Amino acid sequence: MPAFKDTDKKTEKKPGKGKDIKSRGWACIVYPDSAPDDWVSRLEDGHVQVLISPLHDSDVRGDGSPKKPHWHILAMWDGPVTAAVAAQLFGRMQVTAPPERVASLRGYARYLVHMDDHDKHRYDADDVVALCGASWMGVALDDAEQINSALDQIEAWIDDSGCVSYAALCRYARAERPDWTSVIRTHTIHLTALLRSLEWESAQAQEHSRDG
Repeated sequence: MPAFKDTDKKTEKKPGKGKDIKSRGWACIVYPDSAPDDWVSRLEDGHVQVLISPLHDSDVRGDGSPKKPHWHILAMWDGPVTAAVAAQLFGRMQVTAPPERVASLRGYARYLVHMDDHDKHRYDADDVVALCGASWMGVALDDAEQINSALDQIEAWIDDSGCVSYAALCRYARAERPDWTSVIRTHTIHLTALLRSLEWESAQAQEHSRDG
């Protein structure tokens, strides 16, 4: 009996080893010259939340030589899945390399644009493609960063549009940018003060123009 038990222990699978490893996030790399033309729609048909990086066409190796252009793909499930499940999804794009297990969804989402890699080329987060309800901002940024990012976008729109009306801002957000509405409603004092200041600046500029 003791000998049988010892043998059984040696062959027993340890949880979390090999093909049984599970994760909520899995990643892969897609190259433009080998991906099907409709690879994004194929991926979308998998009905899994996915973030696709901007095309990494400015990456370089340690010796300064350029890397082959590529996209990073981050797929996120509601619960942990095996590498085999991830491989099935990525296989829709004819990716044959083993999926990469993602330890941190936030960390990898930020890596899609090299947000924390200051020695690498920084890509524009606006160029991240989100599929099936995924949100780069929701995954990559904490609450404070999300609010600041939204306020930056709102203030940039105010500058570009010349808007000086809080009501007009709210109408625009409801119609075109519903992702702004909660930030606008919870930062009324800041945005109202900004709009009033811009209105005052505009009035001052007109007065100086008349005096000139």
